[in-house]
Amino acid sequence: MNKSIEKFIKLIEEGNKFYERNLFILKNQDDPNSKREASKIVDILINRRMFVDQLNRIINCDLSDKETFNNFDGLSTLLDSNRLKLKEKFDIILALVERNIKLGFLNIQGYYISLDVVKKYKFTKSSLEEVLKFIRSERFTNLKAEDELTEKEKAIIDEMTEITRLSTEYLKPTVEGHKILDKYLLSKLPDIKKEDIPFIMEGFTKIEITENILKELEIYLNSLVNKKKDVDNTQVKNNYQSRTMLSNKELRKLNKELSNYYDFESNKIIKALSLDEELYVIYLMQKLNFSKDKIEAILSNYEKMIPFNPIVLYVKLHDKYKNTRESEEILKELEGYFQNMFICDEEEYAINKMCFIDTFNKFLDSIPHNYDYEFSKAKELKR
Repeated sequence: MNKSIEKFIKLIEEGNKFYERNLFILKNQDDPNSKREASKIVDILINRRMFVDQLNRIINCDLSDKETFNNFDGLSTLLDSNRLKLKEKFDIILALVERNIKLGFLNIQGYYISLDVVKKYKFTKSSLEEVLKFIRSERFTNLKAEDELTEKEKAIIDEMTEITRLSTEYLKPTVEGHKILDKYLLSKLPDIKKEDIPFIMEGFTKIEITENILKELEIYLNSLVNKKKDVDNTQVKNNYQSRTMLSNKELRKLNKELSNYYDFESNKIIKALSLDEELYVIYLMQKLNFSKDKIEAILSNYEKMIPFNPIVLYVKLHDKYKNTRESEEILKELEGYFQNMFICDEEEYAINKMCFIDTFNKFLDSIPHNYDYEFSKAKELKR
């Protein structure tokens, strides 16, 4: 079993529990707004569970199961919303692309059905249930060109032929993307070159990997290109204040870990960080002997780059200040508004949201803007 996909599935299932808890709360409310929100969550849960079911089918079976994967848009959305390392995201996408190619995705033959096409297709001679039942039957498996078909079977074959034509047309860009990735990535790993990366990114774009994940993949590919280069000790001395001597092996390991979050060339953090991830980044920089001033400057620039999201920032700061006496009352007030937004009607939601943001802005003005807490907690991490 692919360990990255297995971890990914567990993260999605953990997220499902959050949606299930909210759904339980909303279903116990008797107002129209709660019912609308509950309906949205039901749709989200159905899609997430279907996605997990498909991934489980793919990773738990051999290639005799001909099911291919082409929902890379939905995959990107879930990759973007779950805490995974760049390498893990790359491994997941690569495993699915590689499996598709092994199943003959580059040269689709026979009857091929895309679920996206089926959803929009209007059956005229038979039904989806009849088509699926026929495909799974022993009769279809052993069907020969000379076999005489019943009128019903002819009707089903006609539908399957049209769906295959539409599916093949629909999947042309995705197939082209797989061909590019096969030529410039799969056939060359791990020895890809800098000049291969633009072609690889074109392949990822054609299979509909979304923009945020594309940026992360490009960063990871560049790290692969540079992976075999020896560490330049002179550059290391220029970049870090040498307080602790590290072996080349330790240095490479720490640099590799940090590169999942931090771009050395542009000197900036490359992805949104939870508080735990921020502590880990500080820990790695401390191990690499970054100066305190440099770490603070990097974190400060990072905060300026990310869009202001009061809810996300509140959750992050809550962990940081929950045990601070001066913040206890205002955090309780914010928690009240936060909880009310999930259970009130539209008018009350707007009021609670306005009160939340107003109180949160006052909270931001009242707290110290430094990283003393983060530096202290980072030192407690295992070294």
